[in-house]
Amino acid sequence: MIDTLGNLGDFLGGVGVIVTLLYLVRQLRTNTLSVRTASYQNAVATMSTLASELARDEKAFDVLARGARDRSSLDSLDRQRFDLMVISTIRAYENLHFQYRNSAIGEEEWEGWEGRIRSNFLSPGYREWWQEQRLAFSPAFRRFIETESTIELPADILRS
Repeated sequence: MIDTLGNLGDFLGGVGVIVTLLYLVRQLRTNTLSVRTASYQNAVATMSTLASELARDEKAFDVLARGARDRSSLDSLDRQRFDLMVISTIRAYENLHFQYRNSAIGEEEWEGWEGRIRSNFLSPGYREWWQEQRLAFSPAFRRFIETESTIELPADILRS
């Protein structure tokens, strides 16, 4: 009888461990989803804030548009403004890329961001800026911009 109760206790203890592990797996999945959701929401909020600020500031929008077309046509102050706007945008993109590489952003969401990122680099002003500033970014992000993306870039941005 004592052996039977001991075996029953061992069995119930084993079941308890399994139930606890299943509960922890469920909690971990829920937490992972929460972290991913928060990361993505933060990235979207950052980009939305940048876009909203540009929409409200006619001068900033003009500087960004002119600089994207021809950065060298900007006077010294506007060039600095352009450079600051671009670095803010590209840093946000680097953050998105980091989150994608670390599975905080899903493949479908990333495809849209990748297209947006790449479209910036179709403009001559962004390409010129990148050539001067590229070393300020992580090697992984540089590889993405210069070689890994599925969107074709003009030859002048590609490095060997």
